[in-house]
Formats: sequence, C-alpha cells, structure tokens
Amino acid sequence: MAAADEAKRDDRGGGERPSVAIPTLLVLLGGVVYGSVITANKIAIEAGFPFVSYTFWQTFLAGALLLAYGVVRARLPALGLAHLRHYVLTSTFGIVLPVLVLTYVAGRVPAGVLTLIFALAPPIAYLLTFALGRERFRWLSVGGVALGFAGVLMI
Repeated sequence: MAAADEAKRDDRGGGERPSVAIPTLLVLLGGVVYGSVITANKIAIEAGFPFVSYTFWQTFLAGALLLAYGVVRARLPALGLAHLRHYVLTSTFGIVLPVLVLTYVAGRVPAGVLTLIFALAPPIAYLLTFALGRERFRWLSVGGVALGFAGVLMI
C-alpha cells in the first residue's frame, strides 16, 4: 500500500500528483472546438450574420465564461497596469483580429483553404518562437511540427 501511495506522490516532494483526466478531456474538447470553428464561421456568415457582431459575441462569451470560471474558483486575474496591457494586446492580436479575419473570409474562401491555413498556424507559430529565441529546441516539439506538416500534406 505504501508503494502505491509513494507512486502517486509528486516528483517535487509535494502532495499527490493531480489527475490527468481533466486536462486530457480539455485537450480533446479543445481539438473538437478548434476544428469546428471554420465550419461554424462559414455557416454563420452564409446565414447572414454580420461578421463584426459574430466575432464580438464569440469573443465576449468566451471571456465571460473565463471570468465566471475565475469567480467560481476564487482566482480572478490580476488587474495591474502591466497585466491589463498584456490582456489587451493578447486578446487583440491573438483572438479578436484573427477571428475577425477568419470570419470575414469564411464566406469568400473555400473551406479547404481555410482549413489548411488554420492547421498550419500552430506549427508556424512554434517555428517563429523558436527562431526568435523564445522557445528552446526539443525533439518532441519538432516531431509535433513534423506531424502537423504531414497532416496538412495528407489533406
């Protein structure tokens, strides 16, 4: 029994290791959501939704859900000037502008082209962070980028 308890202990000497069930479920859910964004955007634009309104509500509701999660967990985000600047820049250039562009072009570009662009974004972002020295070399990451490019080639 003691060996089983010891096996569950965290390597850092702390308490028990957290379960991987919830993070695994969230990764799978994120993959499903990530893959369905193009289809949802195309359906919404073809149904006549204005792309700016659609983008606003999409990002606003995501932010509201994250805020509600923070309230429930009693872990609200920091509100210092540096933090607010980071939130504005990250949300603008990481969420609002890309979603706005994808939503705008959803009705004008074939879904296959958008899918390729969407699938190439993470590996290209990783390669850029590596080239800028913000990420260190890891074989696992390079393997992930290679598999991502292989998947795009298969499409």
